[in-house]
Amino acid sequence: MHIIKAYYLLNIKMFAKELVTLLSSLLLPSLFLLMNQESIYSTDDLRFYWAFILLTSYAYGVGIHAVRLKNEGA
Repeated sequence: MHIIKAYYLLNIKMFAKELVTLLSSLLLPSLFLLMNQESIYSTDDLRFYWAFILLTSYAYGVGIHAVRLKNEGA
């Protein structure tokens, strides 16, 4: 459980520095959620939104970290 919280905090800190990734990974799904709120009847209907948010957050986190390592010469 502590590892999940650590990844979460790391991704939030990295997203705070990169505004484009923050917008595309958190606000875009939120916008789609608000637009489709009439078709959501239970919490099971939200699983695709949560999966999209988690996968894009992880992908952007790894991608940003890899680019930073490349720029630093690692």
